[in-house]
Amino acid sequence: MRRLSLVLLLPSLAVPGQGRAQQPERDSGRFVVLQGGVIVGQEEFTIERVEGGLNVIVTGSYPPAVPNRVIASFGPRRITVRLATDGTEMAREYPGGARSLVVADRALSLYALAGGMTPGPVTVHGLGSRDRESATLEDRGRGPLPGPDSTMARRMTLRTGGGQVELWYDDAGRLLRIAVPAKDLTAERAGR
Repeated sequence: MRRLSLVLLLPSLAVPGQGRAQQPERDSGRFVVLQGGVIVGQEEFTIERVEGGLNVIVTGSYPPAVPNRVIASFGPRRITVRLATDGTEMAREYPGGARSLVVADRALSLYALAGGMTPGPVTVHGLGSRDRESATLEDRGRGPLPGPDSTMARRMTLRTGGGQVELWYDDAGRLLRIAVPAKDLTAERAGR
């Protein structure tokens, strides 16, 4: 059985609009996830600004595992995360209003929230037994997406003690591509 996990990037909600890069008020779409160039899953997501914060829903399908659903609500005082899969549900709460990451597998599209953060230090929290750790979000400038697509995008890197994640965003702040080099894992936004 594969372990269910997610990554949530929590932009500061304490002072709306301050210290944040451009990010859409609402975004939704689908990511195709590849490992070693082979499709291993897909995710559908919706991110929506609501009064006082953000709501995020991600539904992932990674055969042969049962589809999973992540529902996250980000408010000024707390972040509530619910993970549901085939009759099993887990909930966690974290302090809100800070530059934080909540980390677990199988919800890569939640990296979309990093597009609304400015570069600098962030805190990574694990849903399972992982401890809190410090990380850094770096802006790598603009350049073409890897591969045959020559679309220009903003590239960011999230560095933790355990490795790095490469992220590409369009001019509207929408996440286009994710790469986890240590796992030979990529996720590409479908139907851009």
